[in-house]
Amino acid sequence: MQVDQFRKWWFENKRPFKPPFKNAVYFTDTTHSLCIFRDKRYQVLLITVKPNVNVPKHSHPNVESCATYVTGYLQLGLEHDDFKKTEYWNTLQKENPTTGMHALFGTSTSAGYMGEPHSLQSKDGGGAFLVFEKWLNDVEMTTALIDWVGEPIDEGHRRLLDENKKV
Repeated sequence: MQVDQFRKWWFENKRPFKPPFKNAVYFTDTTHSLCIFRDKRYQVLLITVKPNVNVPKHSHPNVESCATYVTGYLQLGLEHDDFKKTEYWNTLQKENPTTGMHALFGTSTSAGYMGEPHSLQSKDGGGAFLVFEKWLNDVEMTTALIDWVGEPIDEGHRRLLDENKKV
């Protein structure tokens, strides 16, 4: 099953909640990662980002990912379009008058991206998104904050990466 199929399955099955005991919660100075569902090689992470954070371009070589908007003011930049898609999203930084939720709630990257460099920016108020992941290569499942190639987000992230280096 591809990661975008997993995302559809998770939503269609009433968003099951199955947080693991091991490797579930991670913090940097500006981001938080909480695994809310894990089964076999698939997991769903809730990521929160503090206001006005620029996450540098990076990749996750052992994870196929798909991001889904929850709330806040976030811009995702993918290598092939940088921030072009989120220029449109900027017009939707408002409340949905019917649901009272963020107008972008549930909006996803069109398909999974595997190893593709991407970046993220948060604006005033910060934001939150879900990341649907399919872990590859029999790597121990943790968080994409550790399966990371690129400059760290902040000093807390640098420490997290250093603590999790394989010897």
